[in-house]
Amino acid sequence: MLFTEDFEGGMEEWTDVVGAIDKGRFGGTATKTDESWQRFRLEADVLFQAQSSAGGIGIGSQRDSSFFALSLAPNDEMVRLFWQFIPPPGSGLIAQNKALSESFVAFPGIIYHLGLGFSNGQLSATLQSPVVWNTNRAPIAGWTSLAEAGQLLTLVQGDQVQLFSPEGKETSGSALEEQASETRTWEVEGPQGKRQWVGICVPARNQVFYARMLRSANGEWSWPRGFSLFLGSGVGQQAEEMIFPLSFAPGPDGRIYVLDAGNARIQVFDALGKYLTQWGRKGSGEGDFDFGSGRVPEDFAGSVVVDGEGYIYVADVGNRRIQKFAP
Repeated sequence: MLFTEDFEGGMEEWTDVVGAIDKGRFGGTATKTDESWQRFRLEADVLFQAQSSAGGIGIGSQRDSSFFALSLAPNDEMVRLFWQFIPPPGSGLIAQNKALSESFVAFPGIIYHLGLGFSNGQLSATLQSPVVWNTNRAPIAGWTSLAEAGQLLTLVQGDQVQLFSPEGKETSGSALEEQASETRTWEVEGPQGKRQWVGICVPARNQVFYARMLRSANGEWSWPRGFSLFLGSGVGQQAEEMIFPLSFAPGPDGRIYVLDAGNARIQVFDALGKYLTQWGRKGSGEGDFDFGSGRVPEDFAGSVVVDGEGYIYVADVGNRRIQKFAP
């Protein structure tokens, strides 16, 4: 965003630098390139800890009550630039207020970089994010996954679930609240024998959901009525947080590996959903990953699988390779 105005006679004493954020963290710097403050640059990183947070930066002149502010509020999905000018009494200047606003989808847990700059009578405001996020909320078509559950085949197309017998007869069907990018089933040996589990990757929720499958009196498996367990605490870059989880895989030791595409890493959880560890970052070196830019959801691609000995295989699509990791 950018607007230009003639500020002659009102920029000599810019001394009040303000940074404020509710329910989050703030860190910023202010610099000036000459003693008259005819040129300045104010920058800050803000991190929101709740959707209802709000934060911004501003700079003002004590002499003539001029004030510039740039604010961001995740709750109303807007970024705003504001200028207020209250001239000194008797100056003959006219008081002015100007405001610009743009739609911007911001999420808690993501660090945003705010900047205000003034030079040659022109004010510039910038907002930068470490990730590219698609603001189009339309459903994503085309995700299809197939998994075996006992003697049944589970086919998930978008948000539609179908179970088929070995003869190809559909035995049941249901619908998910959101589209699933991947479906996995696995068995867990317990005191009462083997139990079948099923999980789905849901990028729109930035989480992985899983639950035990239901078994009828005649021994047939069916889709669970709901998912009681989940991996991921929401969108973000901290441990447990995810950005567009695209794939996951259970290991023979009960650990679950999640391909966190937007953060270019693999996160590891135990069977009950407790976070254990992670590795990876954006890059092309050993242990680095490139799962896509995320300019649109279709840009993300990748998969993770675990073999019977616990070795982890990651399809590092952006780097055109498959990386193998020891248990």
